[in-house]
Amino acid sequence: MLQSAPALREGVLDGLRWNADKSGVFTVASAYKWNEVSSGVFAKLGAFIWKNVAPPKMQFFGCWRIWSNVINWWGVSWMLSGSVSRLLQWWDGYSFNKKEKVIWKIIPLAVLWSIWRQRNELIFSGTHVDLERLRELIKIRIALWFRASNPSFCYSVTDIVHKLQQVKFCLMS
Repeated sequence: MLQSAPALREGVLDGLRWNADKSGVFTVASAYKWNEVSSGVFAKLGAFIWKNVAPPKMQFFGCWRIWSNVINWWGVSWMLSGSVSRLLQWWDGYSFNKKEKVIWKIIPLAVLWSIWRQRNELIFSGTHVDLERLRELIKIRIALWFRASNPSFCYSVTDIVHKLQQVKFCLMS
């Protein structure tokens, strides 16, 4: 059957071509650029956080300190990824059991929503940024959103916020 198949390009040698770059040659830079472009929404989130009129200090502290705190609260070790899009790609690839994954998937949206709300309060109401309050609010939001989607879950919002490691241990069993 293979011998009877027509030749696609007779007289032309086969070769490799990297279509993500005009030159056709693979480079790490072209792979990174292709990944950023193809990630769509993730790439836009980085611009959303870093390319706005909020003061640079708010952009930095509002994003990375908050993310670090929430990730440490979850009990996961991580390294600063350099961009929100890479953080979210790492986030999506992290594996947990089914029950833990439900809470894990809530966290990025709760953080982004909370930072957005804090930004609006800062701009439109003139409130100041209280990072400790914001971190606690994010944890409460995560717990509330999880409890709303799992009404039969036996742990309270307070348990999830203040005793997360014990709750996670019970989720794993």
